Amino acid sequence: MYCLLGDIAFEPIDLTEFSETQQASFAEHAVMRGKPRLQATGDGLTTLQFAARLHHQIGGVESRWRALSAAKSAQRALALVWGRNGVKGNYVITDLSSTTLFTDEQGNVLCREIAISLTEYVGELDEGLLGAALQLGDSSILGSILPQNLTNTLSAVKNTVNRGVQLYQAGKRAVDEMKNTVAIMRQLKSDPQSALAYLPHALSGLDQSLGAFGDLMGMRTAFDAVRPYLGVVGEFVEAGQAIYDALALSKTHFEQSNATGWENWFVPADNAFADAVEHIDNLATTTAEMTAWVVLRNDEERDDANRD
Repeated sequence: MYCLLGDIAFEPIDLTEFSETQQASFAEHAVMRGKPRLQATGDGLTTLQFAARLHHQIGGVESRWRALSAAKSAQRALALVWGRNGVKGNYVITDLSSTTLFTDEQGNVLCREIAISLTEYVGELDEGLLGAALQLGDSSILGSILPQNLTNTLSAVKNTVNRGVQLYQAGKRAVDEMKNTVAIMRQLKSDPQSALAYLPHALSGLDQSLGAFGDLMGMRTAFDAVRPYLGVVGEFVEAGQAIYDALALSKTHFEQSNATGWENWFVPADNAFADAVEHIDNLATTTAEMTAWVVLRNDEERDDANRD
């Protein structure tokens, strides 16, 4: 199970609490004698509360916190996708709080405990953060994202998209874990020998991330078959290649640490790594669309089975 709020993803290990409150509205009419009578006037808005622990080894701590804060400040309605139950509806953030549990030596937050209160949003919507993936069709959740002649191959297409997202998330986790190591090395500019002590950890993280993004690039042929029907796949593949190239370049420079000076190995390695991180951050909305697409297709299939 996972939770997707707008384009902000939470892994199962993130979530620590969840509660839901549903309300009904009644008008009270006084009578001459006895207790007043109630008249049903409709449903109230559903409210949700959940707590999560954002950890740097699971995903970006500050990037997700900033995204939540920005959505709250903009009073923007966000689509909520929860596990296999699919879309729960559109919600606004009404309350957001955070407690910092620990940081690194430079003050970068490595773990936050957050609490979020959501209220159901009913009304006109701007184009959502997940784009076409969450737009409701006339007769099904996804409307006509895929043409009818692709129905028989839907399972294979869905597996391809799902596998691609899984590989991306695995590579992203390795990159997120490596950020702190690179940050520490960056602070040791005046003491390069001490920085070298962190080099094995940096190379190990690069190997893990390159393995995941390398496998992702190995799926190009499979993605080419999906691209005509799910447009964001093209952007996903191109960004994946850019991430892989940047990580590979970063590793090349890190491996030259014994042959060249600090400015010739760490600086270009750090710059290339930063490029990879930027591409990953820019890909967040795209991967959220693809993740939502897989979940929503599951819902549509179950709805079709129930109608049969």
